Amino acid sequence: MWRLSGIFREVQLWVRPLVHIADYRVTAVPNADFSQAEVTAVVSICNTGKKKATACPVMIIDGLSADKTELQINAGDTTNCVFHYTLEHPRLWSAEKPNLYPFSVELEDKKGNTIEHFDYHFGVKRVECVGEVFKINGKNVKLRGVNRHDHHPRTGRYVDDATYEQDLRLMKQANINFLRTFDTPSLITAHGGVITVRSEVDGLPVAVYTIDGKLTGSATVSNGQAMVRTPLTDGEVTIVRIGEKAVKVVMK
Repeated sequence: MWRLSGIFREVQLWVRPLVHIADYRVTAVPNADFSQAEVTAVVSICNTGKKKATACPVMIIDGLSADKTELQINAGDTTNCVFHYTLEHPRLWSAEKPNLYPFSVELEDKKGNTIEHFDYHFGVKRVECVGEVFKINGKNVKLRGVNRHDHHPRTGRYVDDATYEQDLRLMKQANINFLRTFDTPSLITAHGGVITVRSEVDGLPVAVYTIDGKLTGSATVSNGQAMVRTPLTDGEVTIVRIGEKAVKVVMK
């Protein structure tokens, strides 16, 4: 572990509208014979304004028609909108063939103007353990993995895209199909591979109580939640692990 101070990479300040997309998650699970996949998209819309607002989340999945709904969101509230789709004869995800479906999430106002737009992707997969056998989409998978930190001999904690590509290319050449990332899941999806992401709360107090019994430490909890939620839609991310030293209660 390198202990370095300072800002390692570009930092952007992002100003969100009062009504915005707080979170989204897309999962795609195939049926028993893998002829279809049920796609579920959950979009969370947050209203940080002082008045009730109308917003229209729009879900667009590659090869399927766009889906849109209208929501009434109270001031200071967050509302979830769920979309359901069925994929016929889906392209299954695997470490060798990382098939991904692109999708877009938009938020429109009541006049049809686009407020926000995000693009991402998801993979179709069913992960299970049958006895002691780990399976992805019904096929036995033997994991051959390595651990990887964002460290560079010249740039410190900043790793450029070319180095990411080189690292993953060498891993694939060595027949490695399992990657454990540390803290920040900076992933390149084109090469494929089963990935486990470790949350950054390792060694930090998750629950902090004052002497009169009041719970504090919300910043740490919020950080841990973000680290778990962020990679959930990624096709490669199969395991999300909380650090083994994360559960602590500190009295002060």
